[in-house]
Amino acid sequence: LPTFLLYIFKNFFTLKAATWAQRELQEWYFWFQLVYVVLATAIGQDLPTFLTTTVSDPESLLELFAQTLPECTHFFMSYIMITWFSSAALMIRPFNLLKFLVFRRLYSESEAREMAEPEDQDYYGLGARTTRFTIMFVIMLLYGTLSPLVNLMVFISFAFSRLFYGYLIPFAETKKPDLGGAFWVAQLRHVLVGLLLYCILMVGVLDQQAGSRGPVIIAAPSIVYVLWSMRRFSTKFTWEKLPFQDLMQQPDRAFQKSILFKVYIQPELEDKEDVPQSGVIPLMMRARTEQPRRHATMPKDMTPTGSAALQ
Repeated sequence: LPTFLLYIFKNFFTLKAATWAQRELQEWYFWFQLVYVVLATAIGQDLPTFLTTTVSDPESLLELFAQTLPECTHFFMSYIMITWFSSAALMIRPFNLLKFLVFRRLYSESEAREMAEPEDQDYYGLGARTTRFTIMFVIMLLYGTLSPLVNLMVFISFAFSRLFYGYLIPFAETKKPDLGGAFWVAQLRHVLVGLLLYCILMVGVLDQQAGSRGPVIIAAPSIVYVLWSMRRFSTKFTWEKLPFQDLMQQPDRAFQKSILFKVYIQPELEDKEDVPQSGVIPLMMRARTEQPRRHATMPKDMTPTGSAALQ
């Protein structure tokens, strides 16, 4: 699936850079994994019917989650254990090793090593890799309360991942271009989606298991709070660009650090009292010192005339 998605992104999407294809893969691959892996038992085999029922009767979603999701905790415990072995298999990098052994018969060892890199970016790239980490965390959110053993198993899974990728990323794999935190912010947004599903699940379980409506009334506002938090996270945090008003609140630092407010002028071309020793003056000072020179005229006795002007 990641291979087909990347093919679509690279050929039919307008991307600012090639790395943004991995960012698009992270978004679409997460929703695919969420629907067809995490919520597979609740949705069943008919996604359109599930969506139609949810829109027409949102309260039925609580009952559906409470009846279907608790039954698959053992399946996800087995699923988590499988990820332990798949993560451990990455240590030997089997596909890169196979390519290296093949190319070594045709090229030198250094050339074969370069041709064997990088690893498959469709499945092992930043987009798919960050999605799998997020899905594992969402599984812990959803099923950790229903079966506390899931929390321990997910913790072990992340500990193994820290051990394995702590070696692979800095020492074995080639460096990949980053987007300045776009993958991390997307992961946080996806975790908020998982938290929303957790609140819906818990309200449904309390509705089914509690003897009165009291626990449901107490837990239901958490859904509204998570929705408000998701909106606040998307609108209130300016992480891509620094607001100009925040920059100008400290003009001294702005003049010291920003190249936009400074220009280099050779000290010999300016008066000593107007130019600092470093040879770098603020833009406003430059305008003040250059304005009189713009209207300056050459003395009459030094005006070139005749053959001197032609020369």
